[in-house]
Amino acid sequence: MLTYAIRQAVCQFGAIGLHYTERQLYYETCRVVVPWQRYVPMNLPPPVAWPRFAASLAALQERQGRLVGLLPPPAARVAQGVPAELGDFTLPRVLLCADSALVAMFDHNHLSLELSSPVFSAEAACPLPTLLAHMLQREGGRVYLLHDASAAGLQLAAHLPTRLHLPEGVKFSALGLRPIHAMRLRLFVAGEARRRGGEEAGRREAQDEDRDTEWQSALPSKERRWLARGRSAELAALHPLRLMRTLRRLLHPEAPVPNLWTQLRRWPQLGHMSWP
Repeated sequence: MLTYAIRQAVCQFGAIGLHYTERQLYYETCRVVVPWQRYVPMNLPPPVAWPRFAASLAALQERQGRLVGLLPPPAARVAQGVPAELGDFTLPRVLLCADSALVAMFDHNHLSLELSSPVFSAEAACPLPTLLAHMLQREGGRVYLLHDASAAGLQLAAHLPTRLHLPEGVKFSALGLRPIHAMRLRLFVAGEARRRGGEEAGRREAQDEDRDTEWQSALPSKERRWLARGRSAELAALHPLRLMRTLRRLLHPEAPVPNLWTQLRRWPQLGHMSWP
């Protein structure tokens, strides 16, 4: 049953020509197992345990070889690989990702070319390389961060600007995920089992984290309660195509196309030499 679900998930990714990580395949398999999950008005835990999925995936690849589109585990990548001759150019944006496996996924799906933006792991980019910082500063660029909807992800977003040593004029924005995104998208979340088995321990841990919590003061109470229950949602829980489309819309918006009514109102102002 689980092997069949993995094959179905691979076929769905293959139909749109996506490269994907093991965690993305895991969550797609969970969506195959529970196809009605997106209609439930709450966050559900994954229906398949990760160790069970990993064992089934390994057995499947032993029988038929590596799955088409599945990326290997990421190798360490340092954000120093910008040719020195590019130092005379400007750079409008840099995208950092807390999940290093997603960096390779974006590269293999050519997202960095579409966005005209290099993509690096957040850990590999600390501190921001001097050449990248110089290129961003010339145009007043911005550093964007993708992180999980979790206490660790939000802490990273709060503390990363200091660790990057951004030069004057370079801005920083955290794109999410945030708990509200996970709730609205009804993503699979971790933490429910710990809450059922040790709710009191989870509350004590949340209270310990609250002592270091300037970043939590900006969150609505609904999101703070969501985090206090020990919940977290990964970026990989988002469908890869939806994640990349969202990044295209946020980071590389296209010029709006005028509608027919707007064009009709402009026609009386056009001269006969410029009439279409």
